[in-house]
Amino acid sequence: MSGTFAVFDVETPNASNSRMSAIGLTVVEDGRIVDELFTLVNPETYFHPFNVALTGITPEMAERAPTFDQLWETIGPMMSSGLLVAQMPASMEAVEAQTGEDLPRDLECYVDADGNVYDFAYGLNWSGKIDDQRVKTYSAAPLTECQTIDFKYANQ
Repeated sequence: MSGTFAVFDVETPNASNSRMSAIGLTVVEDGRIVDELFTLVNPETYFHPFNVALTGITPEMAERAPTFDQLWETIGPMMSSGLLVAQMPASMEAVEAQTGEDLPRDLECYVDADGNVYDFAYGLNWSGKIDDQRVKTYSAAPLTECQTIDFKYANQ
């Protein structure tokens, strides 16, 4: 696996999905993890009881955490170091409509005003849409069976 990509996941404090209460971020270069970060984030907004129950992150836990603006100096360079690997749901309803196992690639993705689908191996940079060898390398068809991935930060 050649090239650089960044994989991330966030937790949110409520259904608006406009703020995060935690982020996990890993940068992979030529198949090796070269940087990683997990931190709580002070979302500067309210926590809904559903999200607290889902994530285990309480307002008290995030109260002393850095805000997104404070974190951007650290995570901005990490996220722009390569292709971002993530799947962005179209809405909270798309997330809630998932049934059965929580499988990657099994939800309706966000589509922007230009028709770009925010699915795996889609990326933008300051020049526009990324369409290079990395996209061909990291694109994948939807998964058809459950796969177990050991993620050391899950449910901490």
